[in-house]
Amino acid sequence: MYFVSADSYGQSMFRAYNRYMRASSKGKKLYQRDYLGYGKAFMAIDVKQHYTDIRYVDPDPNTNYSTNGKSTDTFIHTKYSAASAISYTEGTFFPLQKVGREGLIALDVSATVNLIQYNIGAIDYSSTTGIVEEGITEQFYFPIGLVYKYGGEVNLNKKSKFLFTMGCGFAPYVSGSKIIAFSSLMAGSRKYVMAEFGVFGGIAWKLRTTVYFGNIVLVDNRYADIFDATSGHSDGYGNLDIKVTGGTTATVSLLINPFSWDWKGKGDNYSSFNKSKY
Repeated sequence: MYFVSADSYGQSMFRAYNRYMRASSKGKKLYQRDYLGYGKAFMAIDVKQHYTDIRYVDPDPNTNYSTNGKSTDTFIHTKYSAASAISYTEGTFFPLQKVGREGLIALDVSATVNLIQYNIGAIDYSSTTGIVEEGITEQFYFPIGLVYKYGGEVNLNKKSKFLFTMGCGFAPYVSGSKIIAFSSLMAGSRKYVMAEFGVFGGIAWKLRTTVYFGNIVLVDNRYADIFDATSGHSDGYGNLDIKVTGGTTATVSLLINPFSWDWKGKGDNYSSFNKSKY
């Protein structure tokens, strides 16, 4: 059974390769659709902390150990915006159905990395316990969506100076974060919408905006030792619970199609689109 499945898979890959080679011979090259670029990410950070700090004030003179103390039980809820956030995106698209001469329904597949840093500042847990901290989050998104394209990218043609894309889909993600000595790795999926406008000038230039909806958990740590969490900046002991969530995330990126210089200068690269799909 395994060999039959492997053989079927091999045949399908071989057929796909042949379709690609036939398309390439007509000037339809996959790399001509590739895009990449940098931008800025925007995400609000919500931090909820609950700490119990026990400050021992009366050490036993014989043993030097505290025999009693004062306990504080406090909740802190703060919100932050990103101090700096860099976004990098690269991807491509696969034609599904032509819509008129310069319209196209396509499957857009990409990868986006967001590096987000936010300032937390000074946190005073008590009169003797406090820290100055900053947080960092690195997100890896893998958006997959249906898009409508119009203009130069549809025909891979330099003569079509205007480019437009809009679409929606879902984006699996992996997120790694660090805040107040806690590190956490989370995974999930978010819905997204995107739109971009572009022009062709030597190569294709595009301005893309993407919005990822919903809240995501970045850090969720319970019952940590506050002495360790504050790197010893406490004269007592206790527990610290912390939960960090990120809100709706937006990215604004300047993208290019680096191989669009190889687009045709005239004619319609998709004139035989319906005869040779790939």
